[in-house]
Amino acid sequence: MSRMRRTSRPVSTDFAGHNSPVMFFFVPFYALFPSPITLLVLRNLVLIACAVPVFLLARRRVSPATAWLWAAAFLLAPAILYQSVFDFYPLTFVALPLLFTLYFYLQRRYTAFCACLGMSLLVREDLVFFVFGLGLLALLHRRSARWIFVPLAAATAWAVLSFLVVLPAALHGATYVTDTCFSHLGHAPSAMIRNVVFHPRENILVHGNIVYLKTLLTPTALVLSFASPVSLLALPYVAINLLAGAGRCITTVIFAQYSVIPAALLFAGSLLSLTGRGRFARFGSLGLRIQSAAPLLLIALGCASLVFVTDKAQLDDFREPAWGREAHQVLRIIPPGASVAAPRYMLPHLANRDCLYQTHRLLQYHSAVYEYLIIDTDWTHINAASDYRIQYEEVERQAASDPGLQLIYSSPRYRVYRNPALHGRSCQVGAVTTATTAFNPSPYIQP
Repeated sequence: MSRMRRTSRPVSTDFAGHNSPVMFFFVPFYALFPSPITLLVLRNLVLIACAVPVFLLARRRVSPATAWLWAAAFLLAPAILYQSVFDFYPLTFVALPLLFTLYFYLQRRYTAFCACLGMSLLVREDLVFFVFGLGLLALLHRRSARWIFVPLAAATAWAVLSFLVVLPAALHGATYVTDTCFSHLGHAPSAMIRNVVFHPRENILVHGNIVYLKTLLTPTALVLSFASPVSLLALPYVAINLLAGAGRCITTVIFAQYSVIPAALLFAGSLLSLTGRGRFARFGSLGLRIQSAAPLLLIALGCASLVFVTDKAQLDDFREPAWGREAHQVLRIIPPGASVAAPRYMLPHLANRDCLYQTHRLLQYHSAVYEYLIIDTDWTHINAASDYRIQYEEVERQAASDPGLQLIYSSPRYRVYRNPALHGRSCQVGAVTTATTAFNPSPYIQP
């Protein structure tokens, strides 16, 4: 039996989750336009800009027209295209500096390579695997010492800074939340290794992982990317996603941010393997046509994958749901700045407040402080892993029986509760809270 909460102690910064200095890049834009839409626009602009390094990578060996076909093939890969309609995550921003890092590496432009390498690291701590891999790749290619040791040293230094300084300081002694992604494997390294080695069917070869691998590899014709050593840089990220895939994190949802790094690296590997020097020379006048055939094939495979992974749920994301009008009515009940726990699809509408929680994860937060609680009685609207349904039903049950909560709105679809005792109460670390909270949540017990 294990106790699962968002953190074991309160934290006051997103750096308790990931070392992502790239978030400071958003500040001036958000100051000008303080809306979640600002973040989505920035993310989509960066994704579109990825066409530039892909074009440049292809242009080294093919005509401009064919290079643009390669860029289109990249943007149509499901793991890339669906980032533009998925939740906002800073990790998505890594695709642009990552691809430019590869381009400048291949062009032997050392200063630009180092700059993009550094920008890649600033996105998140786990980019150390990519950067360290570049050092090993330079060793394989027999580059000079600076090409080898600078990536190796930068990755090592960033790992030490992230895992031994930044994250512990931000956690204030709390449990690292990302550990929950791998808790199903065991609670000690030895137990994890044993479960992976002796019980792969339950921990690795699960249906979701197999579907994920197929969808991730299909746009690059399954094996084409592995003709280039660049694709080997994707292996640590594929392994991490598969190890967590049988658990409670969405690492093997092809639309999720976790797919960006392996998808970009595998695509780059395919591009490099299919545009190698002299590959089309022997075909004479047919060369241009054959060059174009490669990206056209990947475009077709990408579109076929999109058809495979797109169903009614994804199409419904593009239109207002039947219950949307009432959802907006419920949102108007919540005063600006008030602390609130709400379904995740409401969070963008409730932005710019200090205390905001996801209702389906409420039992994981440590001493959550919220004046308002919004319950959507239809679990299918929540769009979260099924494991959270037990917690969500427990939140509903506790709310209905808590004497400290006042029911201020009720319908067949929504219930809104208010705790007057928490009016104006802060959720910041070190703030004094009242003895009465919307919950002092009981631990979620996982078999």
